[in-house]
Amino acid sequence: MRRRMVGVAAAVGCATALVLPGVSGAQVPTQDSVVGAAVDCQYPDPCPPDPATADLLTRLTADVRSSPTGEHPGGTVTLGERVGGAGIHSETQVTCLSVADHVAIIGVTGTRTFTLIVGTISVSVAGLIRVTDGGGPDSGLDTFEFALEQGPLVPPPPPPLPGPTDCSAFPAGVPPFHNEQGDLVVTDAPALPISTEQCKKSGWKIYGVFKNQGSCVSFVATHRRP
Repeated sequence: MRRRMVGVAAAVGCATALVLPGVSGAQVPTQDSVVGAAVDCQYPDPCPPDPATADLLTRLTADVRSSPTGEHPGGTVTLGERVGGAGIHSETQVTCLSVADHVAIIGVTGTRTFTLIVGTISVSVAGLIRVTDGGGPDSGLDTFEFALEQGPLVPPPPPPLPGPTDCSAFPAGVPPFHNEQGDLVVTDAPALPISTEQCKKSGWKIYGVFKNQGSCVSFVATHRRP
């Protein structure tokens, strides 16, 4: 409860994966991604069948993608929090993405809106979100954490805050939330070749998406990228 009320008090005072030419039948992901939604209820705990009726909850929805090397990040992340009669809703765009195995760090920028008894207040917000894909739907093993900075309270529209461009590290000590309901899926796509030498001497087999050396060389030559 304390971490939610601090946020309310402060307010008052981010494409589908491409199919490569000449690839094998098995669909290997060509983009890093974070997709899905999760809800964690603190009261009542566990979540009721309709989590919208919970007095204290946090919800995350993500649709985020980038190349396997983190280039061309895009997509959206929304965060929803309910604290009794107050609600907090953040709509953000992705500015960077780093994926390692089943853990993703996402940089975002956007707007946070507080719905209070006296009306609504909007501020700019930017920062980092970390998502860990630890299990299946409703398992409680997926986690999400967010370390977001709020801009000043000014007349709307609030000026945007620059989003992070480096997603290599996440702050320590941020409390995690779990997927009581929902599922968050993190995909770490294999890096693709950037030179024809990487395709030679059976190197094309490493990537798991090419039918033969020729299709790998063709991919590099045409500079196709996810």
